[in-house]
Amino acid sequence: MQSVYSLAAKLNSTLLLFKTTNFICDKIRTNEWKEYSSLYTSFDNKTIENCYKMNNQFIGDDTYNLTSGQIQAYCKYGQFTEIGVQYLNDQVNAFVREIHNSQDSNSELTVGIYNDHDVEGCYSTKDAAHHILNMPIRVRLLANTIESYTECNRVKAKKNPFNNSEENSHG
Repeated sequence: MQSVYSLAAKLNSTLLLFKTTNFICDKIRTNEWKEYSSLYTSFDNKTIENCYKMNNQFIGDDTYNLTSGQIQAYCKYGQFTEIGVQYLNDQVNAFVREIHNSQDSNSELTVGIYNDHDVEGCYSTKDAAHHILNMPIRVRLLANTIESYTECNRVKAKKNPFNNSEENSHG
């Protein structure tokens, strides 16, 4: 996320939205997905251990340079289950909160979250993960989110006495 934020700042972007991960409806999964979801959501020790064994080759390697803790977190939370989704969304929320707490008040880049996870549910998917059935509400939410953050930018610009925009020079 840091590299995306850094690139947006370098490009003088005014808005950066991080999208939440889709809601996963574990209870309607079928076949292997149902079995694996059940094992991962119950934190089945054998499943977590097997995952760790399969991925420990990436600890300290030249390409990924992962730690043992990162592999363990991946095996517990890096799966497409609702538990994994919540873990990933918590990471996005924490990153955006950290940016808000540390960002220079004169920065023109507004960072926010497009949270469509919370308008999704088992009712809006046929395959447990893709929420095509409520696409209109998700598009509307995206438009409202963009409009809201854009308005925040306008208000912030008006309050900044060092901003030399036309709007500020006349009022």
